[in-house]
Amino acid sequence: MGDAAMRIDRDSLVTWSTAMFRHASVPDQDAANIANFLAEADERGHPSHGTDQLPAYVRGFKEGHLQPSPQLQVVQRRGSLAVVDGDNALGHVVANFSMDLAIEIAKEHGIGLVSCRNSNHFGMAGHWPLKAIRANLIGYSTTNGPPVMAPWGGSVGAICNNPFAWGIPAGDETPILLDMALTSGARGKVRLANQRGELIPPGWALDKEGHPTTNAQAALDGVMLPLAEHKGSGIAIINEVLASAMSGSQFLTQITSVTMASTGVHMSWRIGHSFLVIDPSFLRPLDDFLRHVDEIIRQLRATPATPGTTGVQIPGAGGFRKADQAQREGIQFSAQSIAKLTEFGVKCGIPFPTSALIQKGPTQ
Repeated sequence: MGDAAMRIDRDSLVTWSTAMFRHASVPDQDAANIANFLAEADERGHPSHGTDQLPAYVRGFKEGHLQPSPQLQVVQRRGSLAVVDGDNALGHVVANFSMDLAIEIAKEHGIGLVSCRNSNHFGMAGHWPLKAIRANLIGYSTTNGPPVMAPWGGSVGAICNNPFAWGIPAGDETPILLDMALTSGARGKVRLANQRGELIPPGWALDKEGHPTTNAQAALDGVMLPLAEHKGSGIAIINEVLASAMSGSQFLTQITSVTMASTGVHMSWRIGHSFLVIDPSFLRPLDDFLRHVDEIIRQLRATPATPGTTGVQIPGAGGFRKADQAQREGIQFSAQSIAKLTEFGVKCGIPFPTSALIQKGPTQ
């Protein structure tokens, strides 16, 4: 349980967010797309990658750190591979374009890999495999970013938490969506804990002197620790290569260490992403594949539960449930986030639609 929460209907939220991005000179379609992706993160239970980030993005556009009207360019395309230059756009714009391209290539060749450079924060990693799932394709995404994590054995930030996501379609069952960062805890959750005055769990972070801390602000001033020690650190290194080396983007400490959490502004990162799409129908009949995935899910879910738990959780199932609830009841926000967005809307002359708040209650 957390602080008081409110719900707002999706259309009102997206309309307001779109207007805020248009106010920052973002073209209409890109503004609407970004707004919808932020709402998607919110409704799936990832507020740290949702509309709460809008003020930092808008400031980034208005202060000239991000390109509001980018000229995206496919600089290399050969067979099932392509490279995209994002022209310093917000990552949502680059990722949306690039994942669509990877899907197009996969439908032609059975597999499509698109690497990007000159991009920025692309939000929830799961957005992009979700696009593949909706086309009955397997999708993968990863990115690099500011060096907020210490590689295992290190005491200072030298690498990003380099999140990644896999999406796998199913037949009658809910699709599989694995979306995870490689820190012990997501930095976005540390930022939210700091806003709420909450402690973070032990083992998540070091302070700026390299000592373990449970203080959220000290963690933001210090460095995050990798998930599962050397294992998470190793996967982060692989993702760094996939995101940066294949496209020729900025990497590791070449990327600014100035984060949105520390300044409230998205500075230019010029990072890289990679997107992979596989069409399983090139390997076997699609219906057979989907039935096979269904059976894997059912057998795993039938595993006897550990005492005191609700049983086996399939990756992404909770997010799909939350999204369904949000479609019916509205998207949940903390009162603190609503206050932040309301204040920012006033500063920009675009009032937040507080009249559309439709429910109050405790956070889940």
